[in-house]
Amino acid sequence: MSEFLKRVSVGAVLLCATFTSSGGAEIRFVAEKSKNRVSDWAHVEIAGEIVQGDVQKLRKALEEATTRAIETYAPIVIINSQGGSVSVSLEMGKVLRDYHANTVVDGNGTCSSSCIFVFAGGVMRDLFSNGRFGLHRPRFDYEQFSNLPEDQARAAYETLSSACADFMRRMGISERVFSEMLKVPSQEIRFVGREYAEKYNLVGTDPGWEEWVRARDIHDWGEARIKARDRLLDCYKRGGNDVECKGRYERELREINQLNGKQ
Repeated sequence: MSEFLKRVSVGAVLLCATFTSSGGAEIRFVAEKSKNRVSDWAHVEIAGEIVQGDVQKLRKALEEATTRAIETYAPIVIINSQGGSVSVSLEMGKVLRDYHANTVVDGNGTCSSSCIFVFAGGVMRDLFSNGRFGLHRPRFDYEQFSNLPEDQARAAYETLSSACADFMRRMGISERVFSEMLKVPSQEIRFVGREYAEKYNLVGTDPGWEEWVRARDIHDWGEARIKARDRLLDCYKRGGNDVECKGRYERELREINQLNGKQ
């Protein structure tokens, strides 16, 4: 399990809401069941084809997640989608970045085509075992694109490609990812896994966001508490269990609270 998901495991969620409409992806807020698997934690799910109207559904689900979840670090968003509308996917990615979401492709899940832009919006991004990304170049609606004159079609495609490349750069992801997407015809697909994703920053943490959060947390909670949290995360990274890691963390917090009470 990755470091960032350990950071969002604190808290409990009591309610569940689903936001659907005719067609489009199923986007829903799922209440916590347990902490045995990430999919059992409180999270937002995005599954299926991405179409017009899905941005609004995503906003509603994220609002539900942030108001109903208690003490969660940031919303977890689990994605399993074949993609769909490029423009909608770009907008969904922007929304996820605004919410400081953590995006995940769960075990055996797939994020293909324009879904990559949704996933890229996460400030912390992860791909679990047997999960995969599917790469190919963006495409317009066939009916719409075929009716354009060649020069207009070329200009429209260049505008779309520029918007996609710029978005990926702003999300802190290597330009190599989108350039390699362009090499794969839209009727084909190239699947890649974690090794590729790590190499080109498709998974990982946005460094500017991470430093901003740390500075904010130290300001709000004090450096001693944040360093205790660092040791908690390091314990998990070294393979420690909940009894060992959380037990030590809770003892440290009690000591910090007692010290602060004497000051």
